Amino acid sequence: MTRDEHLEWSKKRALAYLDAPQPDVMNALTSMMSDVSKHPEMTNHPGIQLCVGLMMIGNLRTVAEARRFIEGYH
Repeated sequence: MTRDEHLEWSKKRALAYLDAPQPDVMNALTSMMSDVSKHPEMTNHPGIQLCVGLMMIGNLRTVAEARRFIEGYH
């Protein structure tokens, strides 16, 4: 799987948590970071640390914030 294909797969899996009847922001972000890190070209992607940092300071708490972060991930 190419980097771009893997990234799209990761996004779809993460967004499924946000699109569920009871959206789950924490699992969406955790899924995204876990999946992204499994591709050899993205293992140390700076977005992983960014996501963790934003979560620790209280950002990425809402569905809208998480969706914007996931959809904007490159």
